[in-house]
Amino acid sequence: MAGANYQIGVSSTTLNEGMVFGNRVIVVPFSSWEYMETAIKLGYASLATTPEKAAELLSEQTPICPEPAYYYAPVNLTNL
Repeated sequence: MAGANYQIGVSSTTLNEGMVFGNRVIVVPFSSWEYMETAIKLGYASLATTPEKAAELLSEQTPICPEPAYYYAPVNLTNL
C-alpha cells in the first residue's frame, strides 16, 4: 500500500491509511460507502458512480489528501 498511487474501495480503514500514505482514493458507492462521505466532501477522496468515472479518476488530477494527520492520532513515544 505504501508503494501504491491509487486505491479503489468502498469503506475501510485501509482507504484511510492510503490517504496517509499519499494515495489517491476512489470510493465505489456500494453498501457502507457513506462512511467515506466526509472524506469525499472534504476533497480527500473521490466518488466513482460508474466504472467509466473510476477510470477517469485514475489520473494525476484526482486529489491527494492534503491533511493526512486528520486520519491518525500522533504517537508520543516518550511516554512508552
